[in-house]
Amino acid sequence: MFDLKAVNPGLFENWLLIKDAPPEFHERPDPAAVQELEVLAGGRLPQDYKDFLLEYGDISGSVETGVRYFHCQYPGKEAIDADFGLVSGARHTIKSTKILSKPHKTLENVGPRIPERMIATNIDNYRTFLIDLRDESFGQIYFIRDLKKKTFGTSGYGWDEVALVGKTFTDFLSGVGTKEDLKARYPKVKMR
Repeated sequence: MFDLKAVNPGLFENWLLIKDAPPEFHERPDPAAVQELEVLAGGRLPQDYKDFLLEYGDISGSVETGVRYFHCQYPGKEAIDADFGLVSGARHTIKSTKILSKPHKTLENVGPRIPERMIATNIDNYRTFLIDLRDESFGQIYFIRDLKKKTFGTSGYGWDEVALVGKTFTDFLSGVGTKEDLKARYPKVKMR
């Protein structure tokens, strides 16, 4: 069981605001979709992430609470960023991963737009969070602020555009906060 209230009370408050919303605004827990996602992931998902999906479905940033900011560690630099689509539900994640991990359907010469062995939690607003499935870094969470219409790994679109946002899924969620929280935690880091 995943205890969002213990991990991040502010995000739990965000979830309370959407938990009874219609399906177009909140994807409820869907065990069949989580199982399908696990198959897509090669039979292995980080346990904390899987438990979260089964307990809460999804979670978004909120204007009302202000809880939507997070710390990004890019190669050689840091930033504070914000996003409303923090963690999509399993069905949306399946769709996003399938779209971003395969060659583009309508643009010639555009291959996969995310690194191999990653799950893309969303595709909204041309940004996404990634969950690492590689053995050496399994479970780490990354953020791509600007999904490009280019093959990942080509000139101008590679690991320099990918930020580490959590060593684990729980680590990522626990670090999400308000603008003021993040400025206090990282006073020398610029807001994007």
